[in-house]
Amino acid sequence: RDNFFDRTERVLGAKAMKRMRGASVLIVGIGGLGVEIAKNITLTGVGKVTIADDKKVSWMDLSSQFYVSEEDIGKNRAIVSAPKIRELNPTFVNVAVHEGEVTEELIKAHQVAVFTEETMDKLVEYNKLCRKHKVKFVAADTRGLCGMTFTDFGEEHVVEDDNGEQPVSHIVTDITKQKVKEKIEDTEEEVEKEYYVVSVYEKARNHGLGDEDQVKFEGVEGFENLNSEEGKDEILFDIAVTGKHTFQLRGEAAEAVVGEFKESGYVSQVKRPITKSYKTLEASLDEPAILTYDFGKFEHPAQLLAGYRALADYVKEKGELPKAYDEKDADEFVVLAKKYGGSNDDLLKTMAKTIRGNLNPMTTFFGGFAAQEAMKAVSGKYTPCDQFFFFEAYECLKAEPKDVAPKQSRYDGQAIVFGHAFQAKLENLKYFMVGVGALGCEYLKNFACMGVACGDEGKLTITDSDNIEVSNLSRQFLFRRKHVGKSKSISAADVVRTINSDIHIDALEHKVCPENEHIFDDRFWYGLDGVTNALDNIHARLYVDGRCIYYLKSLMEAGTLGSQANTQIVIPHLTESYGSSRDPPETSIPICTLKNFPNAIEHTIQWSRDLFEKYFVNIPTNIDQYATNPSFIEEMKGENQGVFLDTLSSIEQYMVSFKPSSMEDCIRFARFRFEHYYNHIIRQLLFTCPLDKKTDDGQPFWGGPKKPPTPLTFDASNDLHIDFIIACAMLYAEVHQIDRPSSIDRSFFAKTADAVNVPAFSPSESATVATTDEEAKEEESSSGFDDEIETHLKKLPAPSSISSVTPLDFEKDDDTNFHIDFVTAASNLRASNYKIPHADRKKTKGIAGKIIPAMVTTTALITGLGMLEFYKIHQGVSELESFKNSFINLALPFCIQSDVIAPKKEKMGDSEFTLWDRILIDLGRDVTLAELEAYFAKEHNLELSMMSFGEALIFSSFDSEVDKRRAQTVKEAIETITEKPFNPNSIFANLECCCDDLETGDEVDIPFVQYKIQHF
Repeated sequence: RDNFFDRTERVLGAKAMKRMRGASVLIVGIGGLGVEIAKNITLTGVGKVTIADDKKVSWMDLSSQFYVSEEDIGKNRAIVSAPKIRELNPTFVNVAVHEGEVTEELIKAHQVAVFTEETMDKLVEYNKLCRKHKVKFVAADTRGLCGMTFTDFGEEHVVEDDNGEQPVSHIVTDITKQKVKEKIEDTEEEVEKEYYVVSVYEKARNHGLGDEDQVKFEGVEGFENLNSEEGKDEILFDIAVTGKHTFQLRGEAAEAVVGEFKESGYVSQVKRPITKSYKTLEASLDEPAILTYDFGKFEHPAQLLAGYRALADYVKEKGELPKAYDEKDADEFVVLAKKYGGSNDDLLKTMAKTIRGNLNPMTTFFGGFAAQEAMKAVSGKYTPCDQFFFFEAYECLKAEPKDVAPKQSRYDGQAIVFGHAFQAKLENLKYFMVGVGALGCEYLKNFACMGVACGDEGKLTITDSDNIEVSNLSRQFLFRRKHVGKSKSISAADVVRTINSDIHIDALEHKVCPENEHIFDDRFWYGLDGVTNALDNIHARLYVDGRCIYYLKSLMEAGTLGSQANTQIVIPHLTESYGSSRDPPETSIPICTLKNFPNAIEHTIQWSRDLFEKYFVNIPTNIDQYATNPSFIEEMKGENQGVFLDTLSSIEQYMVSFKPSSMEDCIRFARFRFEHYYNHIIRQLLFTCPLDKKTDDGQPFWGGPKKPPTPLTFDASNDLHIDFIIACAMLYAEVHQIDRPSSIDRSFFAKTADAVNVPAFSPSESATVATTDEEAKEEESSSGFDDEIETHLKKLPAPSSISSVTPLDFEKDDDTNFHIDFVTAASNLRASNYKIPHADRKKTKGIAGKIIPAMVTTTALITGLGMLEFYKIHQGVSELESFKNSFINLALPFCIQSDVIAPKKEKMGDSEFTLWDRILIDLGRDVTLAELEAYFAKEHNLELSMMSFGEALIFSSFDSEVDKRRAQTVKEAIETITEKPFNPNSIFANLECCCDDLETGDEVDIPFVQYKIQHF
């Protein structure tokens, strides 16, 4: 299965993925919604997918059905779509086609049936058949700017994991016995009972456990029948929470525990399966359970239910849907809805007037939601929706359009809602999308279906510097195995043209960053109608956000993490920017914890990842520098002595003490690294800080999160020890360009490593141990190593005699390169030192590679919500309350939309400004700084005291050479200070200025200055 499902399995887990591989799902109706559901389910790896449809492709389908085209008009939708759905996952998923009537026999042959494009009365019939044969039922539908899902998994459905969150785990700091008095049930009498009370490390905000949870223990010393052991049945305890950091052990398992606490270990939450029961669709119509999506629209879901029930009656009576923007049809629709509790006439009329619409953003959104519900049914992963979910986005309509009649155009399904004039506007937009990963692929599909940049004047520019990897294929649905290794942007552009050949797309491979501002210059940015971020890192997002602020461009932002996702819409002068409010940066692991006191597997993995960088990246890079840069040693002398000494020692080790000429030499190096890190350093730490050491206030030094380590003795029969030797030796050989064996003979590595003569080790009396980050940083910047530095300098070979070495680039997704093998073995050996539970290769890879778990359902859904905001932007909607930011967690499920936030206002004298404002200065030529000073004084009553361009301070009134600077033009000053020519393609210079009020002398905050510097 290589890495195809890697990112998805990190979200759903191996057990859920295994269940899905043996499951079968029926999808009825392969219009835009059905094909989206089929795409998502197929990519995620359900074993068998049957698509059923008796409808023919029509012009109305093309605005959302991305696997059919104009040439397919009149053909069966399922038959046309099937080959392209199979292409998504040909190895692992069997895609079958059913043409014709959906029968009882067809339904009962599947575990889950998903029905789309059906009226409520027909869905009730299908639900009854599913109940009869214990088939899980999902209904999904979109009608213009509204849609719904309904989930019925029968009278008994087991949820194995309700939220997908990692079980909480804590360090156990103490376990004591506690006597409590409890009342005997149904009496007033009390009885005294004794329970073990567990205390966990108090630095955690709280243990996050509840009375309904179970827990298991690992590595706690002093007790019998407490710890769960590998290869044996887990010992699970019921608990009763007694405090933020304490809980009692309850139940039969607790009664068997014997002993007294000696040394800390770990306690982990164990999730219990939950059994849920559901009502039928028929019963739910009158007593509905409905998921809320916007607290500002609290009554809307019930109104939409009334509208859906009215729609079934309307179609039964009229034989067709209400006509677009027809007042008479809308009034009749409202009358029917009142029978079912409809009371919001305006909402129901809008529903009727737009009900014929077929909008890609809605099918994308509901396709992601419904597909996840279907996968919950077969996997037992996550909590199913209880039970209805309704959603509408009627604020996308600025006004009722007049030109909505179908024209046999592929955009008829969209134009019937928004009008053909708005459609023409979309087609001629000039848009920029940054990133062509999972989000980017979905956005491109959306743009193509909606007709964005498909007109004569339209243009969509996309850019991504990455190439396609196998692990991308389960989410980045435009790519196939044939694309692996090729450019993401170029490949995506080629594929999206097969969805809509009219799209005008320019595919680039450049990063959007300061270094490429000569490519993405003023003329480029000013020519855009808007920007979409499809990026996976905050730094790049912030840069694009900054560009959008500067050039006053709208920005669509979205992000995903497993089952969670969010959108943020950024609009000039109306909303805050992406950078105005964002998640806090990740907390880093303290240096002293990494170096001496790890207590979690995350610590040992980071330590091992750093070890990889040191030996296989940094040291070879330094050696290359030493061999090729004559001033390298002099430059290193400018570093602190600790860093200089470590660099010299490493080069000497690599090129003298452990310079290899054979694979055996590389194994010798690996064995010495084993002894150094897992035996000698640990023995030194215990010598300096013995087990009975006390702190300054008389408390035990070791305890709680500070776990005392145990040295490891090399054992050639221990698989973990040999795993480390193999990975370390193979990487060392690659760096030194030594021939490596094509296959691994473990006995050769074990025998060779065991024969290495390792000198005896004696702990140093003068060694110190950093117990805080401050002490660790002091160690790194320490001095007084003159003699040692001189000794190492004498041992270094001449630069001209240095043989070539190859620094490695850490690559997590190549399972043959030994990178993750090294980190896994190195981490678990260190975990063995500190009695920390080990992590398998998969978990290690996720943490070391900083892999973001991802699912195609989440990605598709969130881009659909983003594109609804896109409609509002380009319709010219200007009311702040009409725009929405969205927050999704498909695991719960949770779907909430909130109002966007206006930009913060700052004071400038008697006026106000926001981050979107600027002082635009165009004086017809590049003026001198003296003239610019005069401009500020005359136009703004301000004295210019300092001015910077980027990080370069180009003017200061306190500068001794201020008169000389005043005589220069702004461009001359910039080029003088930065020592490089100003970008010839830029029209403006962005200047940050410090100014004082001429009358009061007080400092005044002002917006940035956009100064026209050339191209007058």
